[in-house]
Amino acid sequence: MIGFDDGTEKTHTLDGKTVPVIHPNLTSAADTTIAKQLAANSDISFKGTCKAGAMDIPEGDALNWLRLPNPHGKPNSDVLRPWINASAIVRRNPNQWIIDFGTGMKLSEAVNYELPHKHVLLDVKPEREKSNEPPIVAKWWLMARPRPEFRQAIIGIHRYLITPRVAKHRIFQWVDSIVIPDDGIPPFLSS
Repeated sequence: MIGFDDGTEKTHTLDGKTVPVIHPNLTSAADTTIAKQLAANSDISFKGTCKAGAMDIPEGDALNWLRLPNPHGKPNSDVLRPWINASAIVRRNPNQWIIDFGTGMKLSEAVNYELPHKHVLLDVKPEREKSNEPPIVAKWWLMARPRPEFRQAIIGIHRYLITPRVAKHRIFQWVDSIVIPDDGIPPFLSS
């Protein structure tokens, strides 16, 4: 049982032992709620992207689409990227790819990538139209959270480190910087 007082209690008991103080994190050791962010750790870890829709595609489809031309002459490799989530790391799932129109591609540009656009039009837009977040509905062809700060940070590097946010064991894996991480995988950059 956890009880609270107004600070007037002179004795505190935690796990059957008398302790001088009980911190908000329910320990009597260091109060981690007052921890400060280390400046040296700035811009080395990010949140992964959040797609909010069926933007991921099997590797076989992606490889086929990579060979196909588009009316404007640009390759589908502009908008198809390998994608990884925590299950792929822990369970060694088959490779997945994602349709990635970046952080701000206009719809008028995205339509020129025929098959990727058709996929998001048919499989993502109907899902997005049910969202309560107007920006996600309005830009249905883009990832819900494309993480521009992460994308900017990986320019010029060839790989970064990932680990599942939630897993029984801590597993780390290096991935090429072309790979897009899911929001269940925080990417870490090394200097």
